Amino acid sequence: MNDQKIRLFIAVPIEEQSQMLTSMQQYAERTLNPLIAPAAFYPSKDFHLTIAYIGSISSEYLEIVQMVLADAAEQFQEINMPVRLQWQGEMRLFNNALSVTFAYDQGILLLARMIHEALLEAEIPFDQRYDFTPHMTLGRIKPIEALRKASVKRALQTFFETSSAHTLAPIAVKRVGLYVSGEVTPFFVCPLR
Repeated sequence: MNDQKIRLFIAVPIEEQSQMLTSMQQYAERTLNPLIAPAAFYPSKDFHLTIAYIGSISSEYLEIVQMVLADAAEQFQEINMPVRLQWQGEMRLFNNALSVTFAYDQGILLLARMIHEALLEAEIPFDQRYDFTPHMTLGRIKPIEALRKASVKRALQTFFETSSAHTLAPIAVKRVGLYVSGEVTPFFVCPLR
């Protein structure tokens, strides 16, 4: 029996490049690096919206997770509902990850719910310890003390206040993928339309 562990998550690649997303990342790098250096920011070509965090599971579940994801994506295609993301204007620092949340349309919420329900039905043990919020991670930082974390949060608030007037055109989502934690490109992908 193979009991090697693998950390997985499910996300939709954000393939449409947006000036706003690139600006967010550039702002984060310019403003936050002096406060939290060194920080590792992901290339904008690798942006993705995490919609389900599975966590650390036995590698024996890998094939089952792929089948569950493929089935959920196929069922979602039959509904023929568009999936779009709209900028909500919120950046967060959580567990040393700098992330962005969006205003989610019904399509992305339905897709996330279908995937969560399919994982539960297949009895895939996935991480449900906290109230998961779909998000896009811009980068990761090393652990920092509370005082510097407060400075980072103030910098994020400043960005929020200066960028909230900007609007981001809806981003169409075309695929959903299975990722290994720490990787920025999916190793298994299913079309959504």
